[in-house]
Amino acid sequence: MIKEFKLNYFEAGLVSTCSSLAYCGLQYPIGYLADRFGRKNVIVFGQLWSAVICFLLLLVGDFGRLLILLLLLGVGNGMHFIPSAALISDCYPPAKRGKALSIYFSAQAISLIAAPVFAVPLGESYNWRVPFAAIGVFEVFVALLFFVVVKEPPREQSTQNAARGNPINRRNLRVGVVSHLTGYVFATTNFVPTFLSLKFALDLYTAGVLYSTLSMALIASSWSTLSSFVILRFKPKRAIILSEVLAFVSTAAMALASSVSAMVGVLVIQGIMRSIMVPAILNYVTMVTRPETRATEMGFINTLWVLGSVIGPSMIGLLTDALGFELTFIAVSITPLASVLLTMTLTQND
Repeated sequence: MIKEFKLNYFEAGLVSTCSSLAYCGLQYPIGYLADRFGRKNVIVFGQLWSAVICFLLLLVGDFGRLLILLLLLGVGNGMHFIPSAALISDCYPPAKRGKALSIYFSAQAISLIAAPVFAVPLGESYNWRVPFAAIGVFEVFVALLFFVVVKEPPREQSTQNAARGNPINRRNLRVGVVSHLTGYVFATTNFVPTFLSLKFALDLYTAGVLYSTLSMALIASSWSTLSSFVILRFKPKRAIILSEVLAFVSTAAMALASSVSAMVGVLVIQGIMRSIMVPAILNYVTMVTRPETRATEMGFINTLWVLGSVIGPSMIGLLTDALGFELTFIAVSITPLASVLLTMTLTQND
């Protein structure tokens, strides 16, 4: 994609930002729709929408139309995360919820492994459009399977009474800003494979496989007892703070690592951090919200988190063009330190 459209780092970041922009802007209304019409219905519709856009990407011929389609792709992708998190929270009691949310979040890491292992060879052998077509076919299959297999449990109140609460309150705003600040760390994902390729003189495929270490660590931490132990045994506030400290350490260390083996260790820490952070925040939100308004409140908080991910790629691209990768990652590592200070303002019982 970068070669075909002759993109610089800022424009490459804009490609990711464009998709995330729609994702970000729709989290609140999507949460409302999930509370009003059911989590399952919103998820299935979003998967089918994304499949259609993936097929349309086969026909795109210029950068402007590419951005429009990626914006529409973000609409479909936005219908998945919050309804799914709310559905899982509805299905599991508190003692098992942290583990379930960790496993759910780790499923996203599988895509980070599959992308370099399968999508990069497809893209290099054909072009960047072919992986999108393959994803479109898979989306249709998963949507049909999900519709047939998954049963949505009844909630405490009917969907007609859903989403009448006010999600924009002081508590949710604080948690949302914490999520927003940590979103900049997650935005580095778009640039790490390229950074590894340049820093250690690796081809893009090898750099992608190396970066998959992060996803494998995330999966191992989520499916083992590590992340669920932290989420269940620590108070939510302490679990979030621990993940923020790990975010600072791993992001700064990524810029300073001088060997491939050291980078592997840094990526492992980053993967463990990600396996704790998002499930810990979701677990906290689940504990303080009502089932009938849960998706709406999660949607508001996730809007602020994704806003960091939306702004992040473009900002990181601009900083990288001006300063290089190392100084950019060090600058980004400051954001989780700021979020620690805000997390500490939560009461001890939160």
